[in-house]
Amino acid sequence: MRSLKDELRNLDIDMGDLKIEMKKLKRFMKDFRRELIDDGYLEYGDDDFDVEFNENELIINGTKIPDSLLPKYKEMYKEHFGRELDDDFRYVN
Repeated sequence: MRSLKDELRNLDIDMGDLKIEMKKLKRFMKDFRRELIDDGYLEYGDDDFDVEFNENELIINGTKIPDSLLPKYKEMYKEHFGRELDDDFRYVN
């Protein structure tokens, strides 16, 4: 019985961590979307869009964003998640 209680306690901790990460993702996507609108890659009201993002490129709805803008978006990722973009980030809405 004690083991089950310990497992449930660990699940609560894991769920708390997951909630924190989901909040970070939600804030990031809100700011990210706003920047994409400002840069002309999305229209205001475009809620459905695909993102492929890695160290070397950013692709929005199949359109590669110019390399000159990549550092700005990578910095935004770092500000929201507290780490460099070191893996593929894919978001399909």
